[in-house]
Amino acid sequence: TSIQGMLSGTITDATGAAVPRVRIVAQSEGQKVEFRAETTDSGVFIIPGVMPGPYTVTFQKEGFRLLVRE
Repeated sequence: TSIQGMLSGTITDATGAAVPRVRIVAQSEGQKVEFRAETTDSGVFIIPGVMPGPYTVTFQKEGFRLLVRE
């Protein structure tokens, strides 16, 4: 068996409004595996099947600045 987790969240702008169609890429720092998702109309995203470990997560949408979190 393997241990897997999930990354999830809701993307909002500075006013608290949901941001749809944000492209999200979570890259495993150890294995160089990428997981991709896009937010729903409600700004929600879910990335299932994520293996434990450190990740760099990038959030990108035209008209917004690129956001990178480690």
